[in-house]
Formats: sequence, structure tokens, C-alpha cells
Amino acid sequence: MNVDSNTPYAFVDLETTGTSPKHNRVIEVGIVRVEQGEVVQEYRTLLDPGEPVPAFVSSLTGIHSAMLVGAPQFEDVALEIAEILEGALFVAHNAMFDYGFLNMEFCRLGLKFSYPYLCTAKLSRKLYPKVRGHSVDAIVSRFGLDAGERHRALDDARVLHQFLDVSRGKLGALSVDEAIHELVRVRRLPMHVKESMITKLPESPGVYLFYGKQDELLYVGKSRRIRTRVRSHFTKDGLSGRGQDMLSEIRRIEHIETGGELGALILESHLIKEHGPVYNVRERERHALCIARQGEGEHGHAVVRIEYVDALTHGHEGAVLSIFKTKKQAQEQLAVLAKEHNLCPYLLDIEQRAPCFAHQLDACQGACVGKEKPRHYNKRFEAAFTSRRISTWPYAGLVGIEERSVDGTGELFIVDNWRLLAALHYEDGEWHEFVPARFQFEYDIYKILARELTRRNVKVVVRELTSTEEYEFLGARIAHV
Repeated sequence: MNVDSNTPYAFVDLETTGTSPKHNRVIEVGIVRVEQGEVVQEYRTLLDPGEPVPAFVSSLTGIHSAMLVGAPQFEDVALEIAEILEGALFVAHNAMFDYGFLNMEFCRLGLKFSYPYLCTAKLSRKLYPKVRGHSVDAIVSRFGLDAGERHRALDDARVLHQFLDVSRGKLGALSVDEAIHELVRVRRLPMHVKESMITKLPESPGVYLFYGKQDELLYVGKSRRIRTRVRSHFTKDGLSGRGQDMLSEIRRIEHIETGGELGALILESHLIKEHGPVYNVRERERHALCIARQGEGEHGHAVVRIEYVDALTHGHEGAVLSIFKTKKQAQEQLAVLAKEHNLCPYLLDIEQRAPCFAHQLDACQGACVGKEKPRHYNKRFEAAFTSRRISTWPYAGLVGIEERSVDGTGELFIVDNWRLLAALHYEDGEWHEFVPARFQFEYDIYKILARELTRRNVKVVVRELTSTEEYEFLGARIAHV
């Protein structure tokens, strides 16, 4: 779409009963239509969703089920909304949420819904790249905008209009319009990928799966916003030939929602290892771990042994200095550490004979032939590997790591010493197996958990389990599986 001064804008905001266009419904619509800089129409309506309004939605928006008694249903206002949007640029904050909901509502009626759209969250990041915070609340605070009644559709749509006007005043209309033009790109989907395949996807955390001509699994990905992430595959510039090949082969797109990012990461890891998708080459499971294990040499110097193991024996992780994809990668990275910390290549298992070649060039202080005292060498050795070791398990024993979404669904992971002992999914009042637990150290799971346990994610609750709590907390959940 060619955006210029004559382009009409339709600033849109919705309130809904949840985050999934497929399972939830619209309860309020607010639209501000602007033509040549002037507001020509404002539209607001409550809608009867045909289902109760959840308590968390009511607390956020102030819209209760009783307010919707006698309100029109979406089919009663669909054509009116289509008329207001006609010929305009669809503008919303985190646009694919609002666009996805309206698209699904129109699809239920058998009506086409297709408009060029602009996301004001992306526009804010593009116009103000050095500023932190691009939510509606952050924008209102930054520019002192009149927010009216926050989380009510029309007032939020008005905020977006104000944001565009203020930005044009601060940065110049030309700069803002150029940024908009770059963001509003025509999407060219492959022949076999229909727009409806993307718009039906939820704007929530989880994994997505691309299937090919013979229904083979091509690719598994994860995202905090599935629909946005899938769409980005088709709007990337400069894709490699392999990337283009994948897109041309897609015939079906499926998804699995999770309670949050942690569940998505673990599910993605499991599906890749289980099915070996054609285009997940880098993430496929290695049949063995290539580890650098610490030992002690003849004279008391710390040494490295590079070896492949199927799994790490419980309690022996402390001797593992680092884990690598291949032996070649291990040798390359150990060679870098040797130079940075003046370590001996022979003792690092990257040369086979002593004295090492570095000693002959006076680059090694002779630890390989007993010239350098162990306490001096080992101090540098420890410094070199401190940041690369597997982190010590920060709990006394079992922990339950629970992650819930706003609608109450979620996952529970039972973990001990980085080993996944159980992974359960909660939905509709029941617990089900989420992914099989292997009861062994898996490096990819370790990296996911180690990262999560150092973050401050309010959606994730970590509880240490005593023997009593184990029966009450863990047993009550597993009993239903």
C-alpha cells in the first residue's frame, strides 16, 4: 500500500474475552477514522460474546457480563464496521491481536477480511529506537496524552491517533510517513499458503509447525506471539535459498499453545528431537554430548579430556568444564582459552605430545613438562573455565516450576539437579503429560532452565518440594495423568 497524505487511517482497538481469536470473542469495538488529518467518524459498541466475561477481563476493562445483556452480536454490526474500515489503513497497537480477532469474527460469518495494517508498537520502536517501553501506557506517559478511560476500546483508539499526531509534530510528517511506508509492506505469500492459514493462529505463546507436500514436518519454531512470528517468516528480506525453499514447500501450518515462553522452549526442544524436522538442522538432537571433562595430570596440574558421552552421570556435572557441539568446536574454543589465559595445549587435550609446540615458542610456561608449579597454572585454569562450567543446582532438591497464562492454562515442570522428572500441561481442570521426561541431564533443557531461573518472570512460580509437599503438590497433579 502506498501511504501518503490522502490515505485514510482507521485507528482500532478491541476488548475481548481472552487472547485467542479461535476460542474467545470481541466484547467492545472502538474505531477512529481519520481522513487528511481530520477525524471524520468515531465508532464504539459493546458486543454480546455469547459467553461469560472472565473475571480477569472485567477487572482490567470494567466490562461485566451484565453490561452486555441486550448488546448486539458481532453479526449485527459486521457490515457497519466493514464500511468504516473501507479503503483505510488499519492501525492498532500490537496490530495482529486486533486484526486477528476481527478477521476471525468475519470468517465465522463467511465474510472476507483483508486490509493493509500498521502496528503502532512497531512504529514507536522504529521512530524512537533509543527509548525503553513502547506499550500504550508507556506512550501515554512519555507524551502526556489524554488516555481517557484506559482499556476501553474507543479511548485507546483515540490514544493511537494522538500518538501519530504528536510524533509528526516532533519528528516531522515526512519522517513519520517514511517509517509507516516501510512498515506497511505488501505481503507476498507463497502460492500454497493462504492468508487464512496465518490469521487463524493465536497471538499467544507456543510452538508452530510447518508441514510439506507429503505432510512431512518441515520446521518447528516457538514464539511468545505465534501469529506474528509465523507471519514474519514471509516478510523477511534476504532469506537464504534454503529459507526460500522451506517457504515454497509449506502446505499446512499447525500450532500448540503453551502457558508461556518456558513451555514453548521446552516443547520446541522436544518436538525437534522427536521428529527431526528437515529445516531444523542446527537444533537437531546430538546423539552424544561432547564434553570437556576436568582431571588431574601426573604432576598435579589440571588437565582436560575431550570425550563423547550419551548422558552425564548424576552428581558428576561438576567435573564438566564445558559442553560443545563437536570435538572440532571444542578444540577450537580451547585453543582460544589457551592463548587468552596462557594455558598449555597439551594439558587441554588439543595437542598429543609434550612438550607442546607453544612451549617450544616460549608461549607455554612448561606445565606440560613439569616446569611450572601446579598452583600457579591451576589458578589460571580455574579462571579460564569459571564462566563455562555447568551452574550448580541452586536448590536443596526437587522443585516445581509452574507457568500459567492469563486464562489459567499452563505447564508444570518437576526438576531435580537440572533433570526433568515430569512435565505436565493443565487445561480445562485436568493435568496431562506435556512432554516425556527423560530423567537424565540434557544440555538444551539445562540451558533453558538455567536461563529461566535467573530471570524475574512473574508468570513463573518456582517452589521447592519437601517430602510432604511432594505428595500434596506433585502427587495431586500426577494422579490425574
